[in-house]
Amino acid sequence: MLTASRLAVLMELPVEELRRRARVPFRLVPDIAALLEDFARSIAGLISVEELRGSLTRVVTLGDDSIVVQSIHCSGGNSAAIPPMAVTLGMKDILASRQIRLHCAAGERHRAVFRITVAGEVTTDFPSTLVQGHSDAEIITDQATAAPIQVGLR
Repeated sequence: MLTASRLAVLMELPVEELRRRARVPFRLVPDIAALLEDFARSIAGLISVEELRGSLTRVVTLGDDSIVVQSIHCSGGNSAAIPPMAVTLGMKDILASRQIRLHCAAGERHRAVFRITVAGEVTTDFPSTLVQGHSDAEIITDQATAAPIQVGLR
């Protein structure tokens, strides 16, 4: 179980120590522009229209917290602009992929999830940790997202 004290240690690790402890490899890119370029290259031609049509999907109702976060980052805080439902791909489908490339760059907003995903224990609390067992998984991130987190009050 990921205790508060173990989580605090994980959050404060320097990037190179995090890399040493990582259970899934990660690669740093200089900035968001480079991350988006890498993402575009990684998906170009990897999946056909037929494969996409054949993938198992489901519709989910978004929780209030998801709607609030999406409205802050996508519509200037206008929650009415965010659809109440979304389509999601299940972990079974994701983990059955030949290769997994996760592009994670949102600076402080994604630091904790990034660190838990690459070096935390596998847990249902953070489904992204399940990629640790995949034979060809990699996470691409930027320095701002990989930076240590200062835990505690300032």
